[in-house]
Amino acid sequence: MSECKAAVVIVAGGNGRRMNASVRKQYLTVGGLPILVRTLNVFVAIKTLGPILLVIPRGDGRFCTEELLIPHGLQEKVRLVYGGEDRQTSVKNGLSDLKNHRFPGKGIVLIHDAVRPFVGEPLIQNCIDGAHRHGACVPGIAVVDTLKRVDDQGRVKATVPRDNLYQIQTPQAFRFDLIMRAHEDAARRGFRGTDDASLVEAMAETVYRVPGSPDNIKLTTPEDIVRGERIVTFSLETGVEEVNGEIL
Repeated sequence: MSECKAAVVIVAGGNGRRMNASVRKQYLTVGGLPILVRTLNVFVAIKTLGPILLVIPRGDGRFCTEELLIPHGLQEKVRLVYGGEDRQTSVKNGLSDLKNHRFPGKGIVLIHDAVRPFVGEPLIQNCIDGAHRHGACVPGIAVVDTLKRVDDQGRVKATVPRDNLYQIQTPQAFRFDLIMRAHEDAARRGFRGTDDASLVEAMAETVYRVPGSPDNIKLTTPEDIVRGERIVTFSLETGVEEVNGEIL
């Protein structure tokens, strides 16, 4: 296990556009449990983690507290932070909250998508350990499908070699002073990255990969919800430990 606790910033600022849903995707249920609660339960169960920050849209504080945190016994374990106009700003708000609470610069910060509820403790621990060793670490799985570059008219222009290509997941783990500096640098330069690791890469710092998990999917479409239900069903059929009295 890692020597010191790691903080967790869980970003829950998405909406339901691609879900065609009337509520934000993180509040939808999978296997009878809200996606956001499933995700929080995973991190709360790891005793070496803390603090746990949940970054939510402005205006959702009362709903999250009264409908999600309190009913599932999470209100004392999770600190709410309001996000910004996009994910990058929301993450920076979470990091700034840690800075204001004097989180140590050499500590490790995990940044995770709220709609990845099937992340497991071994993957999380591998990310923490990787960040301790290298400063920045992301989980990823190898690309197995053939990749084609296609133009605006749908014409295939090239086949992209998939050697050394990986689909990157979260949590992404960083030494706190490094990721704080990366976000501050990006804000100064107006740089927008596709993930937090890209902000570190933009400063010519090295990011390392650890193995990801095929089940660590991001639930963004109705088809993803169907797959999530299958993962829950499989877990129930094969047997899995309960966390806080609820099946992950």
